[in-house]
Amino acid sequence: MKPKILVHGGAGEWNVEPKTVEQARGEMKAAVIEGLRIMKKGSSVDAVVAAITLMEDSGKFNAGSGAYPNIEYDIELDAGLMDGRTLGAGAVASVRNVPNPVELARKIMTDTRHVLISGRGAEILAKGYGLYSKLKVDKARKDIINRRMKQYISKEKWIRTLPVKYRLPPVRDTIGAVAIDENGNLAAATSTGGTAFKLPGRIGDSPVCGAGFYAMNGKGAVSATGEGEDIMRYSLSSRVVWDLDGRVDPYMVLIRELQEMKRLFGRGSAGAIVLDSRGNCGAYATTRAMAVAGCSQNAVISEVVESVGIDSVQEKLRRL
Repeated sequence: MKPKILVHGGAGEWNVEPKTVEQARGEMKAAVIEGLRIMKKGSSVDAVVAAITLMEDSGKFNAGSGAYPNIEYDIELDAGLMDGRTLGAGAVASVRNVPNPVELARKIMTDTRHVLISGRGAEILAKGYGLYSKLKVDKARKDIINRRMKQYISKEKWIRTLPVKYRLPPVRDTIGAVAIDENGNLAAATSTGGTAFKLPGRIGDSPVCGAGFYAMNGKGAVSATGEGEDIMRYSLSSRVVWDLDGRVDPYMVLIRELQEMKRLFGRGSAGAIVLDSRGNCGAYATTRAMAVAGCSQNAVISEVVESVGIDSVQEKLRRL
């Protein structure tokens, strides 16, 4: 099997300056190159953790050091990881002061009997593994948040009905990765700081096995991104994986499942990346745009593309 890795930098609006887009593309490219390098001497699990860690550290995405705060200015992170060979999974939710939650998710998968640990318990575990480090919102980011606060409040009626007056964060994007190694072992991981308008303690799809991520040898691996509440209600990642049998085109499976999800919820709210057991890959979103990158021994691609043009990226992915 030819080793291969894909990452995404989130599905959403991507209404940002060209400089920001280029920075995101550069970070995703570096992540898939590093993931492939690690996989040559390791496993698919090693690859997705390495790629996600690099993106968490970059500060360019809504994950790790770049995550935006909740409405009380606290950074609460979610991440999940799954090993398709063993069906082992680990995840953390609403964890603070852990710059690389994907690494903590791996420790939960390998060193405990649990799958998902949240809040204070996850932070205690992080301290034990040396993964705990203070995260805070600096003044420059607070200024950005405050500038965008009024426009968010004006659009979201529900936030104005809360008994507590909150200040709101800017939008960034979730990250994820899927990989297959030379032995055909699949892995998937997702990491995020959560959605805009997030209340303290809110948990989205990213740390939920079967929603934000899923991997199974002989089937496939998926990492999702978008509106977490919709993705959880639809169990997007497990649905896609169970539709894969090595014969169907994973790209067409993504289209079918994401369009059905859009039909059910009445909005285009998600995207995903996928690898099947034969190394075929796909990326698709029903949002306005999506950031995706891929790497194999043949080629490297990294794009932030509007959904109307995602077929062109898919053609590049087919050639990986």
